[in-house]
Amino acid sequence: MVVGHVLAASSQPNVPSPVNSGPRAFAEAGLKPSAGKYVSIYDSFTITGLITWKISAFCDKGQGGKLVADGNLISGVGRLPFNTDGGGLCYNRPANRGGLTKVVEAVRQLRGEAYPQAQVKNCDIALAHGTGGSLATRHGNATLIMGRSDE
Repeated sequence: MVVGHVLAASSQPNVPSPVNSGPRAFAEAGLKPSAGKYVSIYDSFTITGLITWKISAFCDKGQGGKLVADGNLISGVGRLPFNTDGGGLCYNRPANRGGLTKVVEAVRQLRGEAYPQAQVKNCDIALAHGTGGSLATRHGNATLIMGRSDE
């Protein structure tokens, strides 16, 4: 089930729109970023993930590198498993275009159908985030927070 979603664009120069879409989606869902068990972020370039984590409230500004270096994004051991399908640079770029594949992998995680070595245990909240346009200027973003219903 979808528990929160926001499409957003920044109206301020040099303020990327995940500043708007991430926190608003969590607010709509009634959740904090710490509730997420899995994150699927469109990673067109290595820096894209870092930018999105920092401005979506997954880590404090300037702490994105530490988040990665401390192993927090590794499925099975990290506190915020990330792009268990290999991500855009390894798996779906450019042929599959990336956007919808973020939702597909998040749903696989929620259903317990991801690749066994990458399956996040007890995944009940997953976030999919897509970036459109230029990362350094105003652009559009979509943040979708999904949950698993045990009914």
